[in-house]
Amino acid sequence: MKLKSMPTLKERKRYLKFRIETDASEIPYFELRDVLWNAVMSWIGEKGAGQSNFRIIKNLWNPEKLEGVVSCTPKFVDDIKVALATVQYIGDAKVIFTVTKVSGTIKSLEM
Repeated sequence: MKLKSMPTLKERKRYLKFRIETDASEIPYFELRDVLWNAVMSWIGEKGAGQSNFRIIKNLWNPEKLEGVVSCTPKFVDDIKVALATVQYIGDAKVIFTVTKVSGTIKSLEM
């Protein structure tokens, strides 16, 4: 029998859809993951990253369109937006991150 957690103990999530503007044709997921984690760690630190429950949704990363989704708790949405904006380079490519939409469900992001 699986124990369910009480609804009041569940942390809510917000999903941030982002787009990358760059001259590079493709950006591999693993490079993106490393850069995003470094940006979040440098902006809000380890404690903040843990409290924000920051996640990169791997199967929603589209390397051709350079679009993806990250998730966090509602308190840290603005901090995650700023952390994404601080990223200037992925590898040798100069990039600009733009958060296009914030939502409570993945379905409403219209991927």
